[in-house]
Amino acid sequence: MVTTAPGTSVHAPICKFVLRKRSARLLTITGVLVWLLTALATNHGAPSFQSWLAHFILPHTLLLSAAGWTTTVIPILVVRRYSLSTRWATEPTLGAYVLAALSKASTWRYLTVLALSGATAAFLHVFGVYSNDGWLSHDPKLAFFAPTKRYPYHLNERYVFLASCLAFAGATYAAKDVLLQRNVVRWAPKSHKTVGRAIQARLQDAAVEISVSAVLFPAIFWLSYLVIRAPIIRLLLSLPLTRPFIALFLRNSSAVYDLALYRHTSSLLFRVLIAWEGAQTLFDAYSSHPVKVAPLSSEPTKALVQGVKNSAEPYFEYMAWHELARITPDARKALFSQPPLWTSLVRDALLRLGKDYQHLAPRTAAPAPAQPGAPLPHPPTTPLSARVTQATYLKGSSVTKPEPPSPLRLLADDGAVTKALSAVPELFLSTGVAKRIGESVPSKDAVVKVAASTPAEPLVALPSVVRASWKGVKDFWAQKREDAGGAKALPDAEVDIVIVDALTRLVAASLEEDALGTVQRDIPRTLEALCTLLQAAEDSQAAGLGGGVPRLVDGLRAGIQLICGTFGDRMRAFRLPVRTARKLQGFMDYL
Repeated sequence: MVTTAPGTSVHAPICKFVLRKRSARLLTITGVLVWLLTALATNHGAPSFQSWLAHFILPHTLLLSAAGWTTTVIPILVVRRYSLSTRWATEPTLGAYVLAALSKASTWRYLTVLALSGATAAFLHVFGVYSNDGWLSHDPKLAFFAPTKRYPYHLNERYVFLASCLAFAGATYAAKDVLLQRNVVRWAPKSHKTVGRAIQARLQDAAVEISVSAVLFPAIFWLSYLVIRAPIIRLLLSLPLTRPFIALFLRNSSAVYDLALYRHTSSLLFRVLIAWEGAQTLFDAYSSHPVKVAPLSSEPTKALVQGVKNSAEPYFEYMAWHELARITPDARKALFSQPPLWTSLVRDALLRLGKDYQHLAPRTAAPAPAQPGAPLPHPPTTPLSARVTQATYLKGSSVTKPEPPSPLRLLADDGAVTKALSAVPELFLSTGVAKRIGESVPSKDAVVKVAASTPAEPLVALPSVVRASWKGVKDFWAQKREDAGGAKALPDAEVDIVIVDALTRLVAASLEEDALGTVQRDIPRTLEALCTLLQAAEDSQAAGLGGGVPRLVDGLRAGIQLICGTFGDRMRAFRLPVRTARKLQGFMDYL
């Protein structure tokens, strides 16, 4: 049980308490994983099974495992912890997103940390090779130095290759995470009932990625290294500072032309990728699985209602709404039996939806959602369909205002064009000015001559393969990000979706569990807000917005359908605006 000061919210402290326990479990699992990888990689040539088992608990193995865990797992977890976000990037194109990411210090910090992590893993690997006689049955020739009498600190090029490959692998891994926005929380789907199921689902994809990367990346790096090796070494030899360390690299080119070096690098990269991806996968699963506060709070319903007010932290707000959508019937009855608590809950929900509606409102002509504090009208006695027909002919009603005339109709009216032209200054209607403007427009022949005299593009002289490659790069750089518009219009779309889910579930459950009728009084304004938001979201989706907008549309439709299906003919008892009634009639027709 988590205790807090009186009068303060207990939801966020309880969530942080549970997340700390998950973090301890994550550290334990990754520590055991790195320990097993290190012990299995260093346990060769044991004379007996007992010696093989004893190798797992040798001080050398434990120290090497602790160092490997500190340099591979901890950097990943620290970076992910402090870069966790619930909002996606809003740059419209891939090129704009890459430039924006490169302008952030956090991106370069992540690239540097992972590159150093890879290089350190190579160092620890070589250290383990020559500090433990049982590591390998033969010398892999990976010592740090290859000294001579003239150059006592001459580097071993095989070790340079190994460390460089692991460093570039770390930087590439970090760049991939940045492009995929892995720091953004991907909330667990409904099919992931437990954290274990979420981990299992993620590990299936990670296993294939690790295997392919461990085979392909060293091969690509090896070929690239052989291509650029000689020019870079000659450049470094011209520097007095680096010459004593690499003076003999060009004389001994056969050092890196060795398949055994490739196999050794691939094996080490495979183990490092398991540590990196294992830490990432566990962090993704633990951070995206909502926390259950009810078992740890003496007043779970009150704690959840307090949690939904934490709009400054969408991460915890999402968890509160997610649990409210799945509370037990007894907890729902307790919520419905406390009118102030329910009023506060529905008010916060409608305020949050209304706030996000303002981002979509400029794209549609639909009215804003009803204010939470607006008085509710008395239930009518006429059916829903009849009210729609009657309201259509009401004059002066706020919900039946005539639609504004279209621009074509305005232009067709007598005098409309004259009025429009009368507002234009005479400067633009002057005959002399119009004549001069007409004379300044070049003729068709002149345009053809200018076009013919324009020099050809420089790329025309290049081979077709180069031109096609350059065009592919430009198209890739200018590729539009389909989710950018939706992320900009609804930065917290996932919170809106879970609010709609929780609110509609509670309203539907109130038909059987609300003995005092607390929820019934708020159903009309709730339906009006949901239908208004649905219309705005549908218009935005039709305008081409992606991201969370289509998912919000689906969530709103499912929630409204749930309410309509639960109440059925009882929907006629609610007095609703005409626009809302028309929207609901479409759902009622499918019942």
